[in-house]
Amino acid sequence: MKKHFLALASLLFLLVSCNQKSAVEYNDLCINNVSKIILQYNKYNEHVDSDSLNFDTLETLRAEGMAIAKNSIEVLNNTPAFENETRLKATALMVSQTYYQMFNVIFKKDLELAKNIDNAKPEELMANNEAIDKESQKISIQTKELEIAQKEFCTKHNIRIDSNNEK
Repeated sequence: MKKHFLALASLLFLLVSCNQKSAVEYNDLCINNVSKIILQYNKYNEHVDSDSLNFDTLETLRAEGMAIAKNSIEVLNNTPAFENETRLKATALMVSQTYYQMFNVIFKKDLELAKNIDNAKPEELMANNEAIDKESQKISIQTKELEIAQKEFCTKHNIRIDSNNEK
């Protein structure tokens, strides 16, 4: 019985040890999840600004953005803190949730209004534009907070970040 307990304790220690990520891996996980969402957000906005605007393409980009943001939220929620540090992860999670809100609610409403532009009331369009601006400002502020959290984390763990955000 004692041998089984020691074997189980050793296996549990090994599993916990293998699950613990290095500081670089932890940083990369947090930042790369948000970066994927930002890339999709940029794709969506580039299509909105393009000369070949297509609502089906926008809907696909919106749905993909929602899925990427949702996945990021799940990954970050299931990632343990690194050495009891939670700021980097919490900030990345906050940014992911705001992007999810943008794709799921704001862009959805924007797309519905755009599809029915002839029936849209001016106050609806203005309110939607204000919502987009407000959420965009929120994203900008949160992204700056994420950059600060990353710099602090990397400084503490001696991870060098060059001007292209590569370690």
